[in-house]
Amino acid sequence: MENLEEVIVRTQFSADFQFSTVKKLTVLSNNSISITRAQYLEEIVLPTDVDNIYTFQDKILYNKNKTAIICYLNTKTDKEFTVPSGVSIISNNAFAYNNKIEKITINGHVQLGSQAFAYMKKLKEVVLNISPDKGNKEVTLSRVLASQLFLSCDNLKTVTFQTDFYTTIGSDAFQYCESLKTISLPKSVKVIGESVFDHCLELKEIDLSNVISIGSYAFSSCINLKNVELSTNLRSINSETFYNCTSLKSITIPDNVLSVGSSVFEECSNLKEITFSRNVVDLPSKLFAKTNLKEFTIYQNVRSIKVDTFLDIPDLDLKLENDNHPIFSIVDKFLMNKIKGEIICYFSKLQDVLVLPNETRIITDNFYSHELKENQFYKEEYGILVVKVPESVDTNKYSFGSSIYHQVCIQGFYYQDYNIRNSRESVSDNYIFDKYKGYYSNYRICNETVPEYAKYRLINKTTPIEISMSVIIAVCAAVIIALLVVYFILRKKSAN
Repeated sequence: MENLEEVIVRTQFSADFQFSTVKKLTVLSNNSISITRAQYLEEIVLPTDVDNIYTFQDKILYNKNKTAIICYLNTKTDKEFTVPSGVSIISNNAFAYNNKIEKITINGHVQLGSQAFAYMKKLKEVVLNISPDKGNKEVTLSRVLASQLFLSCDNLKTVTFQTDFYTTIGSDAFQYCESLKTISLPKSVKVIGESVFDHCLELKEIDLSNVISIGSYAFSSCINLKNVELSTNLRSINSETFYNCTSLKSITIPDNVLSVGSSVFEECSNLKEITFSRNVVDLPSKLFAKTNLKEFTIYQNVRSIKVDTFLDIPDLDLKLENDNHPIFSIVDKFLMNKIKGEIICYFSKLQDVLVLPNETRIITDNFYSHELKENQFYKEEYGILVVKVPESVDTNKYSFGSSIYHQVCIQGFYYQDYNIRNSRESVSDNYIFDKYKGYYSNYRICNETVPEYAKYRLINKTTPIEISMSVIIAVCAAVIIALLVVYFILRKKSAN
């Protein structure tokens, strides 16, 4: 509340002082209190005639015997803080939102609470020297580094573990630590939780050689991560672990890895090489989507591949370990389930005319493994014109629902939408197209010529080169017209 400077508490109290100017808090009971974002709070008064459970000293609120830090006031101006030797607990949110401290050192037998140091905008360095052999043995230390412990510490650059104590890094522990450059995990760490290093934008390398499990989103959007060393004992990699790691160029997945989640490497746009575990049997949705993989080998024991596992990879050379794979075959750049006669995906460059293999009986929904991108135009730069389908195919209209098709020909018949000239719904942001909607045509032909009306592009999608050329032509035309005008004026004057 604006201009309120003092609060008196008589009962259990929990408050977020984000928009408050309170400078003084008086506690008149022995009930627990919780304080966060008290940017202006300077004093906590604990009357001596009350059997209080707290001690307030030097702008730090402790429990009564000073073994736990409850709250560290933001009005304390120290830039460095070392946890006192008698302290064995740092409570949840104890230092959260502090904007003064730049370095924290924690020694001995200390249990850290969730978000204890979250949102500390000035924090640059952390030293963790945790040891169960020193301090208050009555407090049981967890070997899990608390969740969201350093969440959104924007300027945190260095974290040093001086002991091999923790076995698990809790979820979101360093999430959005956008400046974090250096962290050496203890050899004791075996598990990385969900989103632990999510959006650590400056993190360039990390040694995971002792880790056996990595949680979802653990390194998502670590856009400068270049080097990752995985443990030969790693068993699983969960979904989106390395999503959008755009600097990652190569990686080795050890053979002991038995399962990987969806989108693990999606949007790793510079990932060109991968040595993949021979023991993963399911290749899930978008596992390598929008990477830059040059080649990938499908091993004999692979049993499942999704239609979008290799989505939108421009120059992928997909191979089978052996031609006698029990389930899959590759025919003219089509990956097929040969048992079902099903097309899973087409992984070559875009074609004007796409002829489906005669072995085809089933077409997976949206099997064409490319996505349209902004400012890429119909025919000239992107898009199939015609898809020819064998008569044996049990067609699924959703397989041809993509806007990249002009027409779908089935054994000489073709489907066509006749309403393109009149329907705004059939005009995309990028180009105009004939979209398959399930109408039969009576023509026994497959017209491979794109009609003129399907070639026109919206003016706001003209390329920069075309715009430049148009401007140059317009300027030249204006100059020529001006010269002609001057010429005729001078000629008229000379005639007079």
